[in-house]
Amino acid sequence: MNKFALPALTLLCLSLGVVSPNAAPQTLPQASPQLPQVACEALKTIDFAGLPEAPTRVMEATSLDPAGEVPAACLVRGYVAPQVGFEMKLPAANWNGKLLEIGSGGFAGSTQVPEDRQICDDAVRRGYACVHSDQGHTTGPGDHALATLDALWAYDNLQAELDYAYRSLHVVLLAERAIAQRYYAAAPTHSYFLGCSNGGRQALIAAQRFPSDFDGILAMEPALDLSGAFTSFLYDLRALTDADGKALFTPADLESMHNAAIAACDADDGLRDGIIGNPPACRFDPAQLACGAGQQGSCLTPVQVAAAHKVYAGPMTSQGRQIARGHPMPGAEQGVFGFAVTRPVAARAVVDFFRYLAFLSDAGPAWKAADFDFDADYQREGVMAALYSATNPDLRPFQEAGGKLLLVQGWSDSGTPFPLRTIDYYETVERVMGGAEPTRRFARLFMVPGRDHCGGGAGASSADYLGSLEAWVEQGHAPDLIKASHVEPVTSAADFLREPADPARVKFTRPLYPYPLWAKYKGSGDPQDYRSFEPRAPQK
Repeated sequence: MNKFALPALTLLCLSLGVVSPNAAPQTLPQASPQLPQVACEALKTIDFAGLPEAPTRVMEATSLDPAGEVPAACLVRGYVAPQVGFEMKLPAANWNGKLLEIGSGGFAGSTQVPEDRQICDDAVRRGYACVHSDQGHTTGPGDHALATLDALWAYDNLQAELDYAYRSLHVVLLAERAIAQRYYAAAPTHSYFLGCSNGGRQALIAAQRFPSDFDGILAMEPALDLSGAFTSFLYDLRALTDADGKALFTPADLESMHNAAIAACDADDGLRDGIIGNPPACRFDPAQLACGAGQQGSCLTPVQVAAAHKVYAGPMTSQGRQIARGHPMPGAEQGVFGFAVTRPVAARAVVDFFRYLAFLSDAGPAWKAADFDFDADYQREGVMAALYSATNPDLRPFQEAGGKLLLVQGWSDSGTPFPLRTIDYYETVERVMGGAEPTRRFARLFMVPGRDHCGGGAGASSADYLGSLEAWVEQGHAPDLIKASHVEPVTSAADFLREPADPARVKFTRPLYPYPLWAKYKGSGDPQDYRSFEPRAPQK
């Protein structure tokens, strides 16, 4: 409500039940638990414009009937000024008192992303009020392949870039909190954040920049250094294509290289199962597949071997100076190397990042991948990189606020393919926080063999990570082991965050241990059962 509104208007609003959300909680009108539909529709009449830091407008509030496993809920759509759109679901009954915010991947841009909705539906089934947002801009229908990989919205649009970088995650929580309190006539007991990729970056920013917002944060495959990640993607794109933009590797080439990496290192964890259990110990060299004299077919040409070495090494200047941390690991060849072959949409997104997001003065639509100078242009990214970066290791305010952080990183990540970058960040946190043990009291990292980006892959990538985080936050049970499953078929993005109701879809299970421990087969017992494995420490 406008702070200059006349008293008569204020009295009229009060008589209609329209109350500023920043009023004392006891003055809020009581939502009737017997009439959830009425309480839901009444949200449209509430003026949330006075919400400090997050002036909010509810545009739609609709009661939803139960659908499958998803119970009856109140669907709320609205925005936080000036332009952060959100979609929220509140269970009509059996609310667990908790809030969950979902971070979107890619460049975000829609409240209709199917994966975000699937995860929120599963959260509502658990009793959560759940929200996800467009992070401050609109790009198109959420079920379109380009929706979260379109960056044109950022062209000379600093406000949208600020919202995408960090502001949206904070103001959406404030809106969610106010709306839930109005609907349930009770304050939430806990707030959680869950995100992967760009959502994982947001998760870490929440811990670093808004340490009092969330009690528990789940960050999966986080794009820690967004500018550095896209510099790496561009470096790989240039390395994996010729001067005409044609891919140097065919899918068959990538399959041969992947199979060779698996053959070289699969047994390191005591079991040949098509999964490299401890990739840092793998010494696979693609030169092993180099074509001999007169050889053709399932071998690599000198140009291909050189390109593979460049990708494994990570982006460098012409003088050999590393300009971004992290690089892909053996076992991730089909995803990491394949994006230039099989993912043209992703390749376009890489170019668009440099056109519209990378520099303070946008390069614009005429910019081409060949225009980037790896000796100089990475130094121009500093201003915008500071907005997006989630690399601050000083988590003392988050720890002092009682927060708990669960990091999950797949070894075969092809979306932000820098597992060692996530480890580097975690180890830096350990140094800042005074060592491994003080860090483990509030933050733990779980490395997942064979897990691709945000789930999937050959490994056991599905687990109730949110349940483990809840137990840590609410009961003090720190996760020493997480049971993970390989699920087929995958029916929803939520399958990577829960135990499937149908055990027949679980093909095998594995234990996940807090870093730096990794799982090794005991040598006996059912190799499909996580109990047949034991923790091992890395060799010094």
